[in-house]
Amino acid sequence: MKIMPVYVAQLGAKHLTDRLLQEKGIADSNRDTQLRRSILAQILPDVAEDVKVKPLNDEEFKAELKKEQEKQSALIGSLSGKFAEKDKEIEELKKEIEALKAPQTEEVQSKPKGRPRKVI
Repeated sequence: MKIMPVYVAQLGAKHLTDRLLQEKGIADSNRDTQLRRSILAQILPDVAEDVKVKPLNDEEFKAELKKEQEKQSALIGSLSGKFAEKDKEIEELKKEIEALKAPQTEEVQSKPKGRPRKVI
C-alpha cells in the first residue's frame, strides 16, 4: 500500500477504470454509468463510502455489462444503417454521372462546331 494525495489516487483510479471497461468491450468508457461507479467503488472504497456508492456483485455486474454491450451494439448498428442508405444514394448518383458522360445522340454531335462563317 502506498500513501499518496487523494486527487492522484482518484486520477489513477479513473484511468484504471477506463482500461478495465475497455478490456470488457465497452468503447465509451468515460460516461458515468453504474458499471463505472461500481469499479471505482472497488478501487477506492473510502471515497465510495463518502458518496454512498456500493459496488455491484458479480451477477449484477455481468447483467449491467451485457446491457451496456447491447446498447453499444445497437448504436453501432443504427449508425451503420445510415451509412448503408448513403452508400445506395452514392451508387445511384454514380449511375447518373455515367449516363451523363455517355456519348450523346447523333443529332447533337452532327451540329457544326465553332463560330458560323462570315458572309460578305
